[in-house]
Amino acid sequence: MPDTGWIASLVGIAIVAFALFSAAHAILQRHDTGTVIAWAGLIMLLPLGGSILYWLFGVNRIRRRAHALRQGHLLAGSHPTDAGTHAGLPANWQRLAHCGDQLSPFPVTGGNRMQPLTDGDTAYAAMLEAID
Repeated sequence: MPDTGWIASLVGIAIVAFALFSAAHAILQRHDTGTVIAWAGLIMLLPLGGSILYWLFGVNRIRRRAHALRQGHLLAGSHPTDAGTHAGLPANWQRLAHCGDQLSPFPVTGGNRMQPLTDGDTAYAAMLEAID
């Protein structure tokens, strides 16, 4: 009868590696501390079963898919602000506005204005005027 001990060792090593990868993913991707502890504990107690359960139920695919679509949308160059909304800005401000559009899902829109307020008296008066 052939010795199958090395096959069992390889399977065990693969299961432990899968469990460690799953636990690391849970720790790095989850934001709620209680959820991280629960998933990591389940994965460590039941390495194969906990890992499978984590990948089936613990990964929020809807939020990840929405984030990927948003990022793909921004990288595709079809962002509404790419059509020339920043044309009236100086060149260095156009680059800054474009970078902000790449980082944020909320595009810069036209018709806005900015007023620098240098001290508290000016800022307070402008705030009261805006409230009125």
